[in-house]
Amino acid sequence: MSTTAAPRRPHLPKAPVDCDLVRNVARVETPMITEMVAAMFHLERLAQRVGTPQEEVEAYEGRADLARHRRYVLDADARIRRALDQLTEPYAKLAGPEVGEATAHAA
Repeated sequence: MSTTAAPRRPHLPKAPVDCDLVRNVARVETPMITEMVAAMFHLERLAQRVGTPQEEVEAYEGRADLARHRRYVLDADARIRRALDQLTEPYAKLAGPEVGEATAHAA
């Protein structure tokens, strides 16, 4: 296995370096995949440690109520889903393995 990096393709953005996960990735496929892996890691870690809606509201220390927090969460959810749809739509149209088959070997 070669340790030399592939030449940069000038039209692709650089991989982000503001995330510990990204800084520690041994092999970066593309900046898009790196960003998606980091996002999955962050969301999966959050899902494991997040509290109940009431506990989350209490973290605001009186600056928000449950209705406002609910709107924040659902608005963020909508933004994440729109971004994912925008990223994945071109790939969903391509012929290839069914969803999950491409990464089944990684499990």
